[in-house]
Amino acid sequence: MRSYGLGVLDMAKDFSRKLYSSKAWKDCRKEVLRRDLYTCAYCYGRASEVHHVIELTPENINDISIALNPDNLISVCHDCHAKITLGGGDIREGYVFDDNGNVVPAHTPPLQGHGVCAKKPDAAHL
Repeated sequence: MRSYGLGVLDMAKDFSRKLYSSKAWKDCRKEVLRRDLYTCAYCYGRASEVHHVIELTPENINDISIALNPDNLISVCHDCHAKITLGGGDIREGYVFDDNGNVVPAHTPPLQGHGVCAKKPDAAHL
């Protein structure tokens, strides 16, 4: 795995830093990566990150059906995650750019809806 010098908290938006440092998120992230067998949903390479399909916003950050729902999370590699987040405004939701710059449908990760993050965390974890 390559090191990019920045951790998730360095890249996180201010409103989401508390979530990303919580035990609930760390447990959820680990479970999603395991569910997806550490495989990127887009290029099928080695996943090291987890992406929210419905983007986190200040309005939905405390909604666990978005922030901690495994059906809203996919495992991705760093390069695909960068393409998704940096280019996300350029294409319709549910589509991504492939390695050749073409717009293609996003892949659906396997076994959605399973894992520890489907449990409701208590407020102390957020």
